Parts: sequence; C-alpha cells; structure tokens
Amino acid sequence: MASDPESVDFINIISEEEQMKMLQDDRLRLDWAALCPQSPRTSITGSGTQGSGESAGLVPTEEQQQLIEAVLRTSSSSPLLVSGRRGRGKSAALGMAASLLLRRGSERVLVTSPSQESTWQLFEAAAAYLGDSARREGPFKLCVGQRGTLEFVAPAELLARGGHALLRASQYLFIDEAAGLPVAEAIELLSRSRRVVMSTTLDGYEGSGQGFLLRALPKLREARKDLRHLQLRTPLRWGQGCPLERLADAALMLDAQPAPAEAVEGVRPESVSFEQLDAVHLVSRQGASLELERIFGLLRCSHYKTKPSDLQCFLECPGVRWYVLRYNGEVVGVTIVGIEDAISESKVAEAVYLRQRRAPGQLIAQILSTEAGFLEATSYRFVRVLRLCIHPAAQRRGLGALLLQETLRDLRELEGIDAMGACFGATPWLLRLWRQVGARLVWVAHGSEPSSGHHSATVLIPISPRSQSLLTRLQERLALQLPELLLGPLNHLDSSMLSCLLGSLPVPGGCPEDEDAPNPQDVADVRSFAWGARNLSCCRYALVRAALCALRPPRVELAARFEMEVMDLLQGRPTNDSLLRQAFRELPWARNRDQT
Repeated sequence: MASDPESVDFINIISEEEQMKMLQDDRLRLDWAALCPQSPRTSITGSGTQGSGESAGLVPTEEQQQLIEAVLRTSSSSPLLVSGRRGRGKSAALGMAASLLLRRGSERVLVTSPSQESTWQLFEAAAAYLGDSARREGPFKLCVGQRGTLEFVAPAELLARGGHALLRASQYLFIDEAAGLPVAEAIELLSRSRRVVMSTTLDGYEGSGQGFLLRALPKLREARKDLRHLQLRTPLRWGQGCPLERLADAALMLDAQPAPAEAVEGVRPESVSFEQLDAVHLVSRQGASLELERIFGLLRCSHYKTKPSDLQCFLECPGVRWYVLRYNGEVVGVTIVGIEDAISESKVAEAVYLRQRRAPGQLIAQILSTEAGFLEATSYRFVRVLRLCIHPAAQRRGLGALLLQETLRDLRELEGIDAMGACFGATPWLLRLWRQVGARLVWVAHGSEPSSGHHSATVLIPISPRSQSLLTRLQERLALQLPELLLGPLNHLDSSMLSCLLGSLPVPGGCPEDEDAPNPQDVADVRSFAWGARNLSCCRYALVRAALCALRPPRVELAARFEMEVMDLLQGRPTNDSLLRQAFRELPWARNRDQT
C-alpha cells in the first residue's frame, strides 16, 4: 500500500504549525454561532445524502472555520490553494465561504471545474447555508438579493474572449478540482481573475491532486508569489485513523502514487527503455502489486477521475495493450491502446453511418462515419490510444513524443492495422504533441464537453497504404467546412485554438506555404476593403480567406483589439468597420497600399 497522504513527502506542503500560525495571524473573528443556520434545509454528506457527514448540520469544524476565514482574506495578490484527501470537507467549506461572501455584498462569485458534477456539494452547502435568502435557478446557480449570484461557468468559456468580461465582473473565482485542468489554463485563470480560490483532492477517483501539486505548485507560485496553500487533514466521513478508510484505500488504491519524484528527476529520452507489459504478468508476478499501484498512481496523476473500474477494464478487456517507458526500473510513462476492429456487417455499418445505432468499442469508426460522413471508415481497423501518461516530474522532456513513436513502431508490426488514433479534449499543447509524431487532425466535435468546454478532437496516424487516401480526404473535407463551422458550433473558439487547428489542416489556397499565389481577385478585394470604403458584405469571402491564412502558424501578430475584430468577422459577430479595416492593413494581402 502507498504511503499515507497525511504524512506524504511527495511535495513540500506547509507544516501544520506554519499553517496554524498563518491562519491565526490577524485572524478574522467571526461569530460562528450566529452565522450557522439554526434549521438548515438539509444536512449534506459528502455523498449527497442526508445524515451526518462532511457538512452535517452545516456547522463548520475548527479546521473548516480556518479555511473559510482564509477565503475571506483572499486578495488579488494572495490567492488560496486548498488541498486534502476525500471526505475532509473542502467542498462544503467552500460553499459556506461563498454564502458568506454573498451575504457580505459580493455581487458575483464564479465556480469553475473540469467536472460540473463535482461542484454539486459546494452549491448544496451554499444553498443550505443561505437558507430562504437564496433563489435556486438550476442546480448550479444561486441568486441572493438583487445582484448576488453564485454560478458555474466552464473553464473554456472563461478562457474564451467573452470570459474576460465575466471574470472582470466577478469578485471571486473558485476553481474546484483544479488538478483536472492543464497547468497553463490554471495559471491563465489565476492571472485573469480578481481573487482566486483553488481546491484539489489528493486521493480517490478525483485524485490527480498530488501530481497537480508537484507539476503546478511551483509555476503557480511563480505567477503569484504570495500564493497560500492550506491542507485539510481532519476526516469528516470517517473517524480519525479509521481502519475502514485504510481498507477502502488499500482495496481500491485510492491513494496510489507514481514513483517518487526524486527517483526520476534525472530522466532523459536517451536514458529510458521501452517495453510492452503483459496484463496477466502485471497482476500476478512477484512484486507486481507495487508496480501496478505506481502505474495506477501515474494514471491518476495524468487523467482526471481515473477510477479503479477503468484499471479493471484495461486489464481484462481483449485487444488492450500496455506500453511503458522505464528509467532505473521505475515506470515514467504509460500508453494504453485498444484495437478497434472493423464493422464487418454492411447493414450494421450503414445503420451506424445513418446514426440509427451505436458501435460500442469502435469509437473512431463511429465518429468518422456518423460525424465526418465517411461510411468507408467502418471497414477500417484502428488502434485507439486510451491513455497517455508521463510522470509529472518528467514532463516537458520529450518523453510523450518518444512513447508515442515507440508505441507506433510496435503497432506497425501487427497485421491488418490501418491507423493509430486518439480522441481527446482539444487544447493547443495536445494538438502540437500529436502533430509532432505525424498525427493528422481529421475531426473536431461540434459540441463541447459541458464541464470543461473543450471540443473533442480526433487525430489519426496512417499505417496501411489505403489509410493515406482516407486521411487526406478527411482533412480536406474538414478544412473546407471550417469557415462555416466557425459561424456555428465553433463560434466560441479563441484565436490560439483556431490557429492550432489551422496548423493541423491542409494549407488553404493562397497562404504563404502554398506554392500557388493568392487569387488576384481575392487580393484586390482585401486591399480595396482595407484601404478603401468597400462594403464588408462585398468582400467577406476574400477577407475570411485572408484572415485564416494570417492565423495559420507562424501567425501574423496583431494588436489585441485588431485580433478581436478578425475573430468577430470569422465567427459571425458584429464588427467595428473602422477597426476591421485597420486590422486587415496589417495582414500580408493588404499590407502594401500602393498595389491596391
């Protein structure tokens, strides 16, 4: 069994004595007896049932009181990070803190998380604590008085253009389960918001928190030197030191961790070895228990809400293959792939294509036929990457690309495989990683994931000769559709994400990388709009082509106000005519006025 997170040295968390000293220094004196509701609507446990539990009676424990007081002292220069194991009352305490902020006059408190459902406890605690003074407008929005609101907003919405206004109009941003966010996104939210309170779980199925602390805490402190980090230690769902909690942790590996950071700190691509793991030997050979636990800890660090049932599926399902990178005997990287066979029956394939039935276990074929519209994809045999994990202490060293390349080399030896692919929430860094190993973007989901706000991307690496043609046609089709998609389902993409998508697709005609020169009439339309007074509607087709070429990497750098106008044009929003003309004067097709 892994070491107890209560005494873990996985990362240097401030000591209990330092924490108490910090909290007691200039401590806010709150009358908790007066603040606690006398007859709360419900008594909420961590599992969402009535009874005694992590917020029973909504009377905060001493440790929760300290947390709430720390939240109330949060300023723009001193954000707060709260961590702890499951059942320590983080969500309930944050809900109580949010209710106090609204009572004290804060007009808007935003909550975001990679999982909307994980914030349910926070909203329930806030609603019960506010009592009849709160109006419920759905499970994830509370209103108090004329202006006070507590509501959930997806991370991608906050990071998009409209998110700036939301964050500026809000007094506080609570980031629940921050470990589920890419570090860059967490830092971006931290830099854009007035006051930030982050929380993360160190164990359990949400428990990618230990990895988050290891890879993110130093960077967060670079962004905000006065970042405070508090850890809740007292269990509410269990008695202190309860043997049942330890039994559950051991049976389900809820506190599993990867190899210690110091054991992998010297890893480099040239110092690792690659091997395929046998699932049977992984659980049966001598010493397998510790290795399996560390691999599961690595999965938990890398993928939000990895559950024990996921591990069971990966071990038992046919067609699943495991690959690892080792450094001095320790696993520093894992890929888990699953073989997705072709749909052999033509009637079933057509029904999948027409969206009359699903194809369990054949996700890529289903996406390419049902969504992208290529029926022939149902006859292809794919390998899908189910998990790609690199140890938090070994990231940004080229190991992810190396692991994918070695995995692909092994899969090329298998008979009948047409392509290797993956489906994931599209972020610029993930798309760049897959492009680095030769993957091609073939589809972007029209709907975004409700919690994170990210659109799912499907990428493929061709293996068989016949797959080359299919991938080329898929990409060409997506590139043709992109301008129309930007007016509808992709009209919330920000410019950096759009730039990354454009860099993953074939070069539009007329772009600098293309051998053909721009269409002369397109160039004339762009120049005459930029330097003259022609109507936008008369020149829009050419302007869109010029804008897409300019945003393709290496993109033309524009002033923020010009970039916003260009994105408004591409995504069908009202534009400022004068600013838009100035913006296009900065683009290559219109930069030289004398050629108009």
